[in-house]
Amino acid sequence: MNDTLGNGSMIRGELLNMAGNGTTAPADITATTPGTTAFHTTIAVFYLFLSIYIVGINLVELIIISRIKITSSTVFIGSLAAADLVTGLFLILPSSIAVIVNRTLATETFFLGAIACDISGLLSNTAMLATLFSVAWITVNRWFALMTPLLYRNCSTAKNAYWLVGVAWAVCTLRSLVPFFFGQRYTYFKSTGGCSYGTSDIFREDQELLYYVLLIVVPFAFCLILLVFCPLHMTLLLSRRQAQGTIKKRDTKGPFRRLANSTSSQNHSVSSAGLARNKSLKTRQAEKDATLTTLLVVCSFVICYSVHYFLIVNYTVYLVTGHSTEFSDTQFYAVEACWLLLTNLNSALNPVIYLFRNTTFKHELFNLKSNLLKYSHHESVSHHVMRDKQTSSFSYQ
Repeated sequence: MNDTLGNGSMIRGELLNMAGNGTTAPADITATTPGTTAFHTTIAVFYLFLSIYIVGINLVELIIISRIKITSSTVFIGSLAAADLVTGLFLILPSSIAVIVNRTLATETFFLGAIACDISGLLSNTAMLATLFSVAWITVNRWFALMTPLLYRNCSTAKNAYWLVGVAWAVCTLRSLVPFFFGQRYTYFKSTGGCSYGTSDIFREDQELLYYVLLIVVPFAFCLILLVFCPLHMTLLLSRRQAQGTIKKRDTKGPFRRLANSTSSQNHSVSSAGLARNKSLKTRQAEKDATLTTLLVVCSFVICYSVHYFLIVNYTVYLVTGHSTEFSDTQFYAVEACWLLLTNLNSALNPVIYLFRNTTFKHELFNLKSNLLKYSHHESVSHHVMRDKQTSSFSYQ
């Protein structure tokens, strides 16, 4: 690993390398970070509870998706939820526990062993890149629906969505298997509490630059372009359609409406036109809600991964020029803490956006809650009945 970048820069190649490889494990920021053991343990406990929340809420989202009609949109949303679930279960949770164990027992290794470290690193690296592709698919799918609705209905099927998601996850998995292809294994980094690999340990300097550009910079740059272009174009399309709808609504007022009420046949045609207009308004409102939800997911991703993108660019500049941004100790710790917090919060925000913005998701969430309450009430009643029977039998004896 590169210990310093540039002229005395405090951003180490270890951190930037892991940022590019997708490992954003929380917790013990660095072995020399200022602060007491209790302070770092408290932060690790916070991330421990955050991981439990992420696993729970994404499980709920996946259960809801399994209960509704499967479309291309739900397939892509399910892929995002699965990636967030894997991130919480195989990255944040074990990393938090590892930091607590390391700090409490003063150990330096991963508490579950080398094989578990390989599994955690492989799955977390895969999930991190799969999150990027899932958000990109969701954005392009919504943009496609607004641009060409008829072609969208014919082409954007659940089967095609499954193929796209499968290819994306396969590519992410292959990239995560890179160290095994070269006879290396994932390494436990106490500085971040996670398992990852350093490209400088596998490749020569010229090969490392090629790998970093092709398998890290290009995918992130391509998806970032999509995440900027599609939302801007969707916003423009919605504003145009809203303006056109306002003009049409004004045209239906005035003398036309009074003239339409002159005969019963005209009344019937006006009634039919009104129903068609109401249906059209509902469709547009549904499109608007779905688009706004997608925009919220994209904004959340871009904001939460802003530091991640900065670290990738910074390390790429270092590989090309040999110089990088210089940071003081305080600035370095601040950048690192923001990077870890924001990237992990994104996995917690995605399901919240869908569960509270999507009407179908909210309805199924309410039904799921009602079923759980009915089941718990039934179990409670059954328990009381059995207890009463046992009590009466004992009294009889």
